[in-house]
Amino acid sequence: MKHPLNFNWFFIANFNDEYIRKTPANSTLVDLPHNMVDFPFNYFDEKIFETQGTYIKEITLNEVTKDRLYILRFEGVNNAFDLYINEAHVGSFTRPYIEENINIFVKEGNNRIVVKVNGTHAVNAPPFGNTVDFFPFSGIYREVSLLIYDSLALLDLKIDARSDGKVTLKPKIRNINNENY
Repeated sequence: MKHPLNFNWFFIANFNDEYIRKTPANSTLVDLPHNMVDFPFNYFDEKIFETQGTYIKEITLNEVTKDRLYILRFEGVNNAFDLYINEAHVGSFTRPYIEENINIFVKEGNNRIVVKVNGTHAVNAPPFGNTVDFFPFSGIYREVSLLIYDSLALLDLKIDARSDGKVTLKPKIRNINNENY
């Protein structure tokens, strides 16, 4: 099941370790997609886009079970980001133009998502140190969703029916807990 998380994020135009635990009073409420720096109309230095920012969202889950898989999907974050769930560092990600599907551990009740976005140019991220002819806006520039999957599910079924009456079924099954079925 897909749960969009695109509205009512808190944004701060910098990062401090304290933000992992507490949302600062000077944060701004934003919706996604969002760019961290507004584009000036004239006379600007492109270095102003190379900044850090923090996005914070609280979500409430009424029922969390161990037989489900919880995935946080980022469809686009530029240029790199660190993800924290309930104050725990989940990982660092540097693929600005590619969707990230991240397995997360959540709890019943409130869950705090903190995304530290680094918009500075990185050699290991496109355009890989080369010159570009566009301005790569930094921020969460595409949708974010929470995906919740059952641990045992039929993902796909290929049916091969022959003219001689032979039928072959080839299921693709998700079986996280290696259950007998």
